[in-house]
Amino acid sequence: EKSIALFDTMQNMGCKPDLYTYNTVIQLYCGLGKFAEADSLFSTMTNAGCEPNQVTYNLYLSGLLKMGKSTEADEFFKKMQRERWTDQISYKIYTVHLRRVKDVDKLMSLSKHMSTRYGNVSVEICNAILQYFSEGCDLNRAVQYFKEEMVKLTAPDEFSYALLLNALCKLGDFDAAKLVVREMFERGYKLTDLNYNPLIISLSLQSKEDEALKLFEEMKEKGIQPSAVSCEHLLKALSKAGKVDVAFDICRHIAQRQHAVKDSILLLFIRCLHKLNRLEDAKSLIGEMQHSGCLSKQRRFKCALRAMLDGNMQEAECFFKDPFGRKVPNMISYTLRIEGCCKKNQIDDANTILLEMEELGCAPDASCYGPIITGLSRLGRLRESFTLFEKMVVRGIDSSIISSNLMKRLCEVKMVDEILKLGKYIITKKLTVQKSSISFLIENGNSPDGVKELSQLLHDLRESGCLLPRA
Repeated sequence: EKSIALFDTMQNMGCKPDLYTYNTVIQLYCGLGKFAEADSLFSTMTNAGCEPNQVTYNLYLSGLLKMGKSTEADEFFKKMQRERWTDQISYKIYTVHLRRVKDVDKLMSLSKHMSTRYGNVSVEICNAILQYFSEGCDLNRAVQYFKEEMVKLTAPDEFSYALLLNALCKLGDFDAAKLVVREMFERGYKLTDLNYNPLIISLSLQSKEDEALKLFEEMKEKGIQPSAVSCEHLLKALSKAGKVDVAFDICRHIAQRQHAVKDSILLLFIRCLHKLNRLEDAKSLIGEMQHSGCLSKQRRFKCALRAMLDGNMQEAECFFKDPFGRKVPNMISYTLRIEGCCKKNQIDDANTILLEMEELGCAPDASCYGPIITGLSRLGRLRESFTLFEKMVVRGIDSSIISSNLMKRLCEVKMVDEILKLGKYIITKKLTVQKSSISFLIENGNSPDGVKELSQLLHDLRESGCLLPRA
């Protein structure tokens, strides 16, 4: 409100606003839902000899969508297309909206229009379509779209391959999924546990524990640490198959990585050991896991575990009639658990909880992602932090609180590629970044010998109104 009052004072004193100032005020009006005032500024600008640019139109489009005015946004975007005011950022803003409302027909039409105009399609639009087919149980269509259409329109990224792997694993086509992993490796894509997870989990659920174990070992050979979710599913499959010695190795890996393991899965393994009269081995293993903090502190679990280790299965059964029928924690309990782990610098444990949420269908929000991204940055694990931030942005979660701090950390260590990517996200999603957070970018951008892309990014940040002055 003070900014708008200052804008009025400027004009009354004869101080002519420039394009940047007009864009800033239009963004403010849109944020307040005052679209009539924003509309009047378009004609005011033109009459003052200051023509609106693509940033102006993108700000207005973004404002309509943020205020939930979908019909008006659709009409305004069509107007932008007719008057040739759309750019790559316009398409990305509109794509996020269409993905959120799951309008695949408009996404396909948008993809076709973009291909005609630019000769290619942004990977975000293709990923949105692929995600729609994957999550809409149209798995065969997802695989077909990736192989026959998407690869002709754009270069798939890691998220594209992750969606394809999920679809193939749900279809049970493990041979094709393995070929996708090999293709990623050969093309130089950075393989993570997110690429292996769907395979290991699906194979474990299909009781193909030997194939899952082979992939598990392959991950470790490549220096990729299997996640807690992969470990849990593999441990469960091996326990059911009675392959105790291999399951022991998985438990030791869990202890070394200090992963939290589900009570039900560990109790299933102890039950398997009990049948084979190997309770002494079980006690030794439990000691290792307890020392590393992997075990639950719930009273119910402790009582069941104590009874099992004493050989009293009848008493243990009283504590868990169905070891797999646990109540799914709600959003608040998940958020509190993640915050607690991050305060203790147990970031891997927090990441495990995040994956557990996704597995159980509980969608994480900014309060879940934020502490983990900040914690990873604080520990110097910036690539992991940035990957998680990208995942957050792709899912349409508000990341405005995190972007400035992450940019500051990336600038401190001069990670140019990540700075460029993050800068584009900030401009596209209309996030903000403090001027004090980008000292490296300012120095490089204003230097004649600096990196050209960084200079352009600095210019775009200033023009978009995303760069905030020093506090």
